Amino acid sequence: MDGALFISPKYAQTKAFTAANLKMSTGDLGPYAVEGKPYFGFNTLFAGEQTPIPGGFPVKNGDQIIGAVGVGGSADVNQDVECAKAALAVLES
Repeated sequence: MDGALFISPKYAQTKAFTAANLKMSTGDLGPYAVEGKPYFGFNTLFAGEQTPIPGGFPVKNGDQIIGAVGVGGSADVNQDVECAKAALAVLES
């Protein structure tokens, strides 16, 4: 993506890793990652390889998680989410 930060691929990998391991979208984790909630501080576990930043989705085959999609690079995470959802639609079709 034009203008993307050089670290963007790492964001994408981290989002996909988180979505696959926790079996939910990274954007859905936000409410659980605040103080007093079960995932507070989880992004510091495993050397920071997990994130609640939106843009990561598990890929399913029926009820089974078979992988994940992670998109990073936009200054607006809503664009990351849109791109990830588009990829997810292709992979799950």
